Amino acid sequence: MKAKNLFFAAALLCLVACNNKGNEPVAPGRQVTISATIKMPSGENAPIRKVSPDASSLSTSTITFHWEEGDKVLLCSNDFSEKQLFTIVDNSIDGSTANFTGTALTDMSSYRAYYLGKNTSSEKLAALVGEGTDSISYEANNFQPYVFGSGDATSFTLNTFMTVILVPLQGNATVGKIDYYYGGKDVVSTTMSFGTGLALTNTETPVYMTLFAVSEGGFILNIYDTEEQLLRTDTVKSDVLYDNNGKLVKFDALTANQPTKGKAKRKLAGGGEVDVDWVQLWAGGPRWATYNVSATTATEYGDYFCWGGSYANGEGKAYQDDHNTGSSDIQYGADDTAKKLWGENWEMPNKTDFDNLLANTTNEWIENYQSLGKNGRLFTGKGDYAENSIFLPAAGYCAFNGDIYGTGENGNYWSSSPNGTDAASSLFIMSSTCFTDDNNRNNAYSVRAILHEPAPSAPENVNLPNVNKTDGSW
Repeated sequence: MKAKNLFFAAALLCLVACNNKGNEPVAPGRQVTISATIKMPSGENAPIRKVSPDASSLSTSTITFHWEEGDKVLLCSNDFSEKQLFTIVDNSIDGSTANFTGTALTDMSSYRAYYLGKNTSSEKLAALVGEGTDSISYEANNFQPYVFGSGDATSFTLNTFMTVILVPLQGNATVGKIDYYYGGKDVVSTTMSFGTGLALTNTETPVYMTLFAVSEGGFILNIYDTEEQLLRTDTVKSDVLYDNNGKLVKFDALTANQPTKGKAKRKLAGGGEVDVDWVQLWAGGPRWATYNVSATTATEYGDYFCWGGSYANGEGKAYQDDHNTGSSDIQYGADDTAKKLWGENWEMPNKTDFDNLLANTTNEWIENYQSLGKNGRLFTGKGDYAENSIFLPAAGYCAFNGDIYGTGENGNYWSSSPNGTDAASSLFIMSSTCFTDDNNRNNAYSVRAILHEPAPSAPENVNLPNVNKTDGSW
């Protein structure tokens, strides 16, 4: 089929099944001839952008179709259990109509038809089956665009022009989903989700997507992490997603790195939620809340908690000892103070997190931080993370008698890591030093939360979403 252009959205291909019994149903397995007539829409029904699998360029001129020798159409049953290849046997003088011959499906009253363009071998067409029936095998840069539609025995609407693109991803992110937009609009055409996450490395990870192949205004890919934080936006300004030889479109490798700053929800004691700012201070490190549990700003001390407890000890409150007495790490467990008070997005750091904080950041004692009257230690990332920091105020601690000691001079921050059954690890800060240490669990200390990070896992067939099967010979 030659085409100066092919309407993306609504070329009407009328297929009429003919046999020697007139209008009686076609017997399955018989050789039948299908008459194909091209009728192009006009006026309000005509789409803006026009293109063909065989076109070498785009144009806004009047569309014309020309069937020609070598054209083939694949007919598939609606459940894709059957497929038959129909080959052109003759066409009209102007090429607007043609006859195709092939073996009848069991049910010719309703089926799908596919046209993949000129120079497509019988084997390639016959390998095509319906979406989702099997996995797929690709040969790099060799998956042609195709047109398909659905209809009955007497008419068939060829109205959807598709292609497969290869998106190589790399970076340090865990990808949750990719949204594909077309036409420069705010409407998502395709969403590809990765379950609990696709963990990227600096080695390219190929991801294949089946997309509408025509879009006035270009194409947009938005890549998100598992918490729907935007990792990367990439725009293709071309109106087509394939080259003139019908080859698979391959994006340049897209680097999708985890954001180093963001927001996450925490629950409120009285109901509802509020955003908390977080920062990451080194590659692969936890994402730290920018203020203490039960505080609302970076310099506010917040309340004091026994290890694994949730009772808010503090100024003017009767002391309560509700510490955990077990020997297991409580990170993200039932007695994780951050999780209990802030919700499932959050957890306490463990001792390793605090040790890494000391090893991977620079820290300094700050008097009157940001002129807000509070002393404490500022921890700042290095290299690419040099603009990120957290301030741990010197909140002191709440003793067994309920009195607060050491405010403005030192501070203690619980980790989730126990030491035996009576002590647990904490981070201690003061003007001259900071280090991790073990302390009695019934001391009431500050808690600084980190974002809970679910273990990522790639879903099955991660490279093979929502596409049609080939035998790998393309």
